[in-house]
Formats: sequence, structure tokens, C-alpha cells
Amino acid sequence: MIEDAPFDPEPLRRLAARKAERPRRVPEKEIVNLAISYIRSLAYGYARKVHGSQFGNAGEPDVDAVYCGRAVKLECKAPDGGKPTAVQIGALKRWAKAGALAGWFTTVDHVQEILDHVDDTYPDFVVNVTYPGCSCPRHQNIPT
Repeated sequence: MIEDAPFDPEPLRRLAARKAERPRRVPEKEIVNLAISYIRSLAYGYARKVHGSQFGNAGEPDVDAVYCGRAVKLECKAPDGGKPTAVQIGALKRWAKAGALAGWFTTVDHVQEILDHVDDTYPDFVVNVTYPGCSCPRHQNIPT
């Protein structure tokens, strides 16, 4: 009879320790749900998820919201360096040109930064869509 090799748990423990060290990647869907919940928790705020399909317009933002009577269009990207595509940037710019508050985010903090500008009137203020959140001096802690 052949004897089984002894089981050594040490390699599995090392693998588990390495996995535990890595931060958990937060999926985009979870970030969108957090943002929608945040906007819905605000007085005068409502938001919903826009589901992309073959019948929808390409590049439409993920979150369709209204805050204090102003349309808000938000695109979500995962915090691991994702950026909106050119089609998505184009859609955000079209919404902003029409007067909506439009931008993209990777965290709920970015959503808060964008919503801080709900009272800033178009065309005096438009969120810079080349960065997540808001790149204005107020939100970047830059003295004006």
C-alpha cells in the first residue's frame, strides 16, 4: 500500500495572508448603489440607475438624478484607475451644455463635491469632466 504524502498547510496560509493584505476591490455596481442611496437620503434629492442596453444611447451616464430641482448626470468608474470613454465624456459634456450638473465619480465623496455646485448657474460654472469629482479650488483645498 502506498502512503499519502504529509499535508503541509503553510503554503496555503502564506497565500491567504497575501490575499488578506490586498485591499478589496470595490465593484462599480456597489459604488453606484452607494451614490444613489446618498442622493436619495438628501432632502430634495432623487436618483436612479440608468441601465445600458442595445436599445439605449451609447455613453449615457450611470446615474440619473435630480437635486434641488436641477438635473444631475453622473458616470461611475471603479477606483482602480478607470476613466470614462470618449463617448461617455461626450455625453457628459452634452448634458452639461444643456444645463445639467454632469460629472463622473469613483467615490461618494466625488458625488458630494459635484452636488456642492447645484446652486452655481450655467454657464458660469461647469464641472471639469477630465477629473473625477470637482477640480475647483474649493474642493482641492487650494486657496483662491
